[in-house]
Amino acid sequence: MKKKILALFVLILFIFLAACQNEVIQSQNKKETDHSEVEEEEQADAKDDLTKLADEEQVEEEEDFEKLTDEEAQKIIQKNLKATHEIVKKLVQKNQDWYTLNYEDILSQEGQSEEVQEALTKVEKALAKVMTEKALENKALTSEYLYAFTCQCDSFMLPMPADADVQFRMEDQTETTFTATSLIPHTEGPMEVTPGTYTWHFIKEDGVWKYDEITFVSADEEPFDLTFEDVKQIYSYYSDIELLDEVEDGNDTYFIIKTDDFILAVNKHDSRTNYELAEKYQ
Repeated sequence: MKKKILALFVLILFIFLAACQNEVIQSQNKKETDHSEVEEEEQADAKDDLTKLADEEQVEEEEDFEKLTDEEAQKIIQKNLKATHEIVKKLVQKNQDWYTLNYEDILSQEGQSEEVQEALTKVEKALAKVMTEKALENKALTSEYLYAFTCQCDSFMLPMPADADVQFRMEDQTETTFTATSLIPHTEGPMEVTPGTYTWHFIKEDGVWKYDEITFVSADEEPFDLTFEDVKQIYSYYSDIELLDEVEDGNDTYFIIKTDDFILAVNKHDSRTNYELAEKYQ
């Protein structure tokens, strides 16, 4: 009987010890699991911090360049356009036979004669100094340059240095690109210029800022917000400009200005003139 009781006691003790050991193992496993989860969380946090730091460093690296001012960008554009005109002018002077080229043939862009194609190839090669490959793919632009300088006539199709005068401002820039805008005022006459906004796209290649593209939006789509200073700049070829009045006429606002010769009513939103309104101030 005593042996049975002893055996039963040993069995109970064994079961108790086994249960305690199992609880210890489970507790240890839980601690290891919790520790592992903490380590994973810490590693994930560290990875996030490294990613965030790398992103910040990349942004700093991208922004770590000397930014152009509005005035500097404006000068780059105007210098580029002057150089472009000078390059084509000198090239035409060296090739006197180009003056006999057919103007319609130059501007047709299709079925051009061999002589015109050869001339355009030379123009494009010369302009590679100041224009990107994308710009030179615009055959209408290069044809217009050849036309303008062989016929020795004005072309309102070509960008001019003065086109970067009115309300010029930088819109965006990186170390090798910049985008800027300026207003193109209305011009009357046989070759009327539609008022609107130019967006200038320039790219830096081999240390040289080159013309890449110009996009245009008319003032009918994106109205101007001219100031009197802008109007003075538009009519800067007059020695003296006086502001007589600023008036509402229907849905439009006009600057009434007095120049050396006459009085003009200039629309604030598209720079067009209103002669009937101006007559009231004569």
